[in-house]
Amino acid sequence: MKSKRLKLWVLTARIDFQTLVFGLRQQPFNDQNRVGVEAIEVLDDKAIFRYHEQRDITQSFTTPLGETVESSYSTFISFDMVFETIGPDRYSICMSSPPKDVKPFVELIRAATAMNFALEIVKPDISSVYQQLKADKRFTRVMAKRIVSGAVTFDIESSYRVDIASTGNAMTKLLEITGGRSAPIDKIKIVYTYDSTPVQIELSRSGSVAVSWDDEDHLHLLTGLLIR
Repeated sequence: MKSKRLKLWVLTARIDFQTLVFGLRQQPFNDQNRVGVEAIEVLDDKAIFRYHEQRDITQSFTTPLGETVESSYSTFISFDMVFETIGPDRYSICMSSPPKDVKPFVELIRAATAMNFALEIVKPDISSVYQQLKADKRFTRVMAKRIVSGAVTFDIESSYRVDIASTGNAMTKLLEITGGRSAPIDKIKIVYTYDSTPVQIELSRSGSVAVSWDDEDHLHLLTGLLIR
């Protein structure tokens, strides 16, 4: 399964949703503003924007004759973002395949809100997400196929980490290894069925998310579990 990389944020600002949307609409991409957005769909508590950015890159290299030559070019970045209301003055932002460096995006949010705000990347509690998937009847055949654990204390002097790949359930294997004790999980690959469609997701404690099926309803439900 080919997966799409996601990045989830929580924006906290004393601003209502429609004012936030209005502020974003005032940040168009053009020749003067090399970072901007365009509105794709706007609803009462949800909006989809397409982010655009132009970056100018200069590289230097040395020729066989020892001369330094510079080469300049522009690269264009574009990806979709879904903004949703999740509480008073709190909004989720789901980016689809963004670049690693999102500093220009942060400055765009600063301009759109025109006030103090907090922007935090979502770092999911992986064990909790797994248990929620298991408990939610809309997800079936939930199994962990790979787990990379954090440090598990063996005794007062020792700890260990495990990397489990299983054709069965890696979570069961992890509990067998730890003797039933809970263990921190750094990375996990989970498979399940949702709406008769097989899905694979990969999560890390650092906040990286990859999902094989980007159906809108499925992503809405999944991001809700990750942010909860």
